[in-house]
Amino acid sequence: AGGHVAIAGGSQSGKSTLVRTLIGALALTHTPDEVQFYCLDFGGGGLAQFTGLPHVSGVAARLDPERVHRTVAEVMALLARREQFFVDHTLDSMASYRRRRAAGEFPDERHGDVFLVVDGWSTVRQDYDDLLAKFSEIATRGLNYGIHLIVTTARWVELSAQVRDQAATRLELRMGDPLDSEVDVRKARSVPRTGGRGLTSDSKLHFLAGLPRLDGGSSTDDLADGVGDLVTRIAAEWHGPCAPKVRMLPHRLPVADLPRPAPTEGGGMRLALGLDQEALEPVWHDFSRTPHLVVVGDTESGKTNLLRRVAAGITARYTPLEAKVIVVDYRRELVDAVPEEYRIGHVVSLDNLRETVDGVARALRTRQPGPDIAPARMRRCDWWSGPRLFVLVDDYDMVGGPTFQGPFEPLLDHLPLGFELGLHMVVARSAMGAGRGLNEALLRRLDENNTPALLMSCPPSEGHLFGNVKPRNLPPGRA
Repeated sequence: AGGHVAIAGGSQSGKSTLVRTLIGALALTHTPDEVQFYCLDFGGGGLAQFTGLPHVSGVAARLDPERVHRTVAEVMALLARREQFFVDHTLDSMASYRRRRAAGEFPDERHGDVFLVVDGWSTVRQDYDDLLAKFSEIATRGLNYGIHLIVTTARWVELSAQVRDQAATRLELRMGDPLDSEVDVRKARSVPRTGGRGLTSDSKLHFLAGLPRLDGGSSTDDLADGVGDLVTRIAAEWHGPCAPKVRMLPHRLPVADLPRPAPTEGGGMRLALGLDQEALEPVWHDFSRTPHLVVVGDTESGKTNLLRRVAAGITARYTPLEAKVIVVDYRRELVDAVPEEYRIGHVVSLDNLRETVDGVARALRTRQPGPDIAPARMRRCDWWSGPRLFVLVDDYDMVGGPTFQGPFEPLLDHLPLGFELGLHMVVARSAMGAGRGLNEALLRRLDENNTPALLMSCPPSEGHLFGNVKPRNLPPGRA
């Protein structure tokens, strides 16, 4: 009834302790089947002890951005699923969902009321501002589907407007500056400098928050022991299934775990490149819709491995008569990636590259559609014969600098009709100097043709390379 929960207070006012009290109280009065917690622990590690609580799906710390993003992604995915679930089962409210679920309906639904706990909102603003829109969406839509926010902040004005407006339950501890009080500036000055003391928002009366412990202790000096005892005793009394844990991307992803390449119209191919962090579903690149691909990443970030994945997809999807591959590989790291029967060129020098590119350009000129080719035939690609040509370029920064006078220039005019002409370019380059390097002729032309890009591990100092995506240092294979 009180909507989302927001707790404000100055340093050492007891915000993290009050959050733990709320979690402990809900865990004592509800089963792990009824409530679940997803926690972002940005307030000093106070929530880490709740990892062993059967109600807790996961606790993510500030220095673990992958787990932070996965935690929020899980809640967002649950919100989307539940919205559709309500439509499919003609549910008009969370009260109906709770009642029918308690009566034994929906046995496959493992979530009840879900609480996304954010202890330290300032960290969201400073380090995870890309998640602000998702928090706003949860704040505005979540309550209708049993998804709640519990957030702590040092100042009310730090909260985004959507979160602040939807947080009908507001608990104000002693503020660092009484002028920041939203309850009563004058009374805020009288709040003692004791942890857990604050003002109620409705009656403007003083309150003292309880401690999250069952052992009878009343001190905060050994609070960690009290919380540990609380978690242990609750866990010992519960013998059913625990809350679903936050799913994480695997550290290694065998190619065999990905779907096989799928054929598309006109002899095209959809290729699964990896798993998406948001939904843990395959990430597909459709060469019939976007015929080319650009990959940018730091040394040892996985660029060459991605090219190997593309090469394996080509050989799995096509016969040697249907597709041919040209590998531009100055470092000779892709020598064994393409079987000889598919390979029509393995370029390791500039002179060899120019000769090969000129040959490809001549072949493509014979495939240009004439005036008699109707638009409906363009996607069928039935006015020319021969194999599709895949050009895989590794370490493009060694190939396409200005001193080389654009070795791929003969292909630039063919890029817009890449799929229709049977030309596909997959270009990987180093992240070092990418801010300048992306202005080189080939990469600029690919960008002008709306070519998708994968940004793997990249120094933040390079700045924004593709849209609003912030470069980040990532583990190998992540993008």
